[in-house]
Amino acid sequence: MTELNLQKTCIEVLYELHSSETDEEYELISDDIIGDMLMNKIKNGKLIDITYSVDRLIKDFYDYAEKMYQKYHFETGCSNYIVYRGTNTNYVKEGIAVQPIPFSVSIDQKNAYNWVRDNCCMWHIHVPLDTRFLGINNPKEGREVILPAGILVLTSEFLDENGITNYIADFKPCNTYSEMIKLQKDYGLV
Repeated sequence: MTELNLQKTCIEVLYELHSSETDEEYELISDDIIGDMLMNKIKNGKLIDITYSVDRLIKDFYDYAEKMYQKYHFETGCSNYIVYRGTNTNYVKEGIAVQPIPFSVSIDQKNAYNWVRDNCCMWHIHVPLDTRFLGINNPKEGREVILPAGILVLTSEFLDENGITNYIADFKPCNTYSEMIKLQKDYGLV
């Protein structure tokens, strides 16, 4: 069991463990994610360009995220952790935002702000501790976390001092590939 360094948040400790991985499988997955293979895959509310390579990357993500969870899951005393996502569009409908494939967030709010455009939107996402994820040290993005597909449930919103819409949301993850496929079908994204 790894001791939790109380000077760091739970996500910082878990991120450091993940991003210290050096095996070939981790390197291949993180290189493909850093290479933006999961970017721009939703258009007009539908998934697009899910090629064999992208689907294979998603399956590999789920397999490796489970492996990391089994390797590094330990009692931290935290019930969840907070990560940040900057977006340039408001995609909340009826109090939820569906993330149909794995997506990136930052453990550094400042880095997430780099993605905000036209006063929209900064997400403060409360992630359950049992969520499968990968921590990636992305040279372009900083301390990046790849979360699985899932639903962001809006709990509140506010405008910050810069006029940017901020959403506070609870994350309901799809921790397996089959849960992700069900989510996509349930919301008519495929």
